[in-house]
Amino acid sequence: MAVKFSPKRISNGRDWCGVHYGTGPYVSLPAGTITVYCKGTIFPASIRKAMVSNLENNSDMMTDYFESDKLRILPGSPYHAEAAKAASTA
Repeated sequence: MAVKFSPKRISNGRDWCGVHYGTGPYVSLPAGTITVYCKGTIFPASIRKAMVSNLENNSDMMTDYFESDKLRILPGSPYHAEAAKAASTA
């Protein structure tokens, strides 16, 4: 199921999650990388599964108990154009 990006949320047609965007620049990531932050703690399971290659959560659960999931959308990703459009209008 494809994930759709809008300025305030992402959805796969069944589940959705409120989000906000970051566009860098990032020191260790390619120029143009978009970060999508979940407004809750984690993205819904169906979105996590669809975006597994882009999902990042570096929490060690001891010191980062409340760290949220984030998606890193790199240039060249099939989601990049849609995420960039959503981020620019957010």
